Amino acid sequence: MICEETLSSEAQDTIFDGNLPENIMEVKLEPVFKLQILETATNNFDISMKLGQGGFGAVYRVTLLN
Repeated sequence: MICEETLSSEAQDTIFDGNLPENIMEVKLEPVFKLQILETATNNFDISMKLGQGGFGAVYRVTLLN
């Protein structure tokens, strides 16, 4: 967790207003697996494949084929 009081004013401006300094590039992340692959690996997100709930959502057991 980032607390606003612990950041410099420049860092606060960058984080909290959405602006990036000139020397920082935005990074676009690509998904590791396509949705179709995940649907197949989890048997269409079958509840019997669900292991639990994490901070970012459901966690499923999968079987990946080469």
